[in-house]
Amino acid sequence: MESLGINPLTLITQIINFLIMLFLLKKFLYQPILKSLEERKKKIEEGLAYSERKKEEERKWEEEKKRKTAQANEEVRELLLAEKKIAEETKEKIIKKAKEEAKAIIESGEKNLEEKKFELEKQLAKKAVEMATKMAEKVTASVLGEKEQRLIIKKKMVELSRLKTHD
Repeated sequence: MESLGINPLTLITQIINFLIMLFLLKKFLYQPILKSLEERKKKIEEGLAYSERKKEEERKWEEEKKRKTAQANEEVRELLLAEKKIAEETKEKIIKKAKEEAKAIIESGEKNLEEKKFELEKQLAKKAVEMATKMAEKVTASVLGEKEQRLIIKKKMVELSRLKTHD
């Protein structure tokens, strides 16, 4: 090897130096870099896993929100239908009550009208009797004597009292 210009002792020394450098670089530089890269890789994987969990939680939360919103909308719809039904029932009750009250008022008015009519008929009959009596008195006064007049008046009074008791 000396013919090639290589000194074996220098070559061995350089190989040993290279191996020592390789050992030192591996021990103090390569191992920490690998360890740091491994830790960083784990952190990145944990971050990705955390991100995936959060996305899954957010998806579940969105589904839950949609489900609860749909449920709330359904409950509101049911409440509105129930309120509408109650309003219709109340409306029908009010209309029925108003019709009953109107009927009662009409019946009461008709009854009052009948009573007034009856009262007026009685008053009219009374007036007619009074007028007839006065006319009869005038007619009989000019034709009959006082004694005959009293007898006729008594007779007519008896007849009128019979008529009043029959009414």
